[in-house]
Amino acid sequence: MVSNSSDNKSNKGGRASKGTIIKLKDGRFQPFVTLTDGTRRRFRPFPMGTSEARARDMTEALSDRVRREVLVSGRTVAKAVQSESAKSSCAAWVEAWPRLLQSGSRVAAG
Repeated sequence: MVSNSSDNKSNKGGRASKGTIIKLKDGRFQPFVTLTDGTRRRFRPFPMGTSEARARDMTEALSDRVRREVLVSGRTVAKAVQSESAKSSCAAWVEAWPRLLQSGSRVAAG
């Protein structure tokens, strides 16, 4: 197998993540989506009666939205703030927050 690493701009190859759904005990489907920082996050289950095909379509749309809006986990934001300041005080968080917003990162709600 021949690989030309200079052609690849990113370390991750293959297709874009479409997300995953699982079936809960009560029969509802719940989406799992990979955020742009590589963490995986559960979102609220779809309403009862949602078909598996519809759940897959909505999960794929959610995954596209996550990539488009550059959503990251709250832990990633917290680590960035702690690395900027030796003491993780409220003042350090308030000072670092605008820089994180300017970098295009958004925190996934939940």
